[in-house]
Amino acid sequence: MIAAAIHLRKLPWDRLPTLAELVKQERFDRTENREIGTPFFMGRDGEGNEIYALGLGPDKVMIRRTIASLIKILAYPPREILLVDTLVCIHSLTRIGGFLSRRLGLVSCGRPLAALGIRLSYRGLLELVQATMAQCQRQRNDLDLNREI
Repeated sequence: MIAAAIHLRKLPWDRLPTLAELVKQERFDRTENREIGTPFFMGRDGEGNEIYALGLGPDKVMIRRTIASLIKILAYPPREILLVDTLVCIHSLTRIGGFLSRRLGLVSCGRPLAALGIRLSYRGLLELVQATMAQCQRQRNDLDLNREI
């Protein structure tokens, strides 16, 4: 959710956001267990790309495989969908805070911990978003070149 907010420029690129800025983001630490695996539309970026956020939970390998299979079955152009794993950037405090808040219902202590963990991870998330956007641009350029040939 935070990477999507960065991508959509709802969070700053030039500084660390405050804890309050993080907590007020749409869906931050608000996904219910029953919603794991549900893609949430977060908005359109400046290029018109639809940006979704998806919590995978403990079944992340199975869910990624299912999504990849559906893309193939539906014959959707694979270059049109980019799945990005943001958990590689996430600080352990975010995971602990999320567990306390979402699994144990201890929102008052879990949510601030999750936000602090995100703040500690923020530069890595920003770099991941920037790299993803650059990859999308390269793919778009490759498609444009192929059309010209």
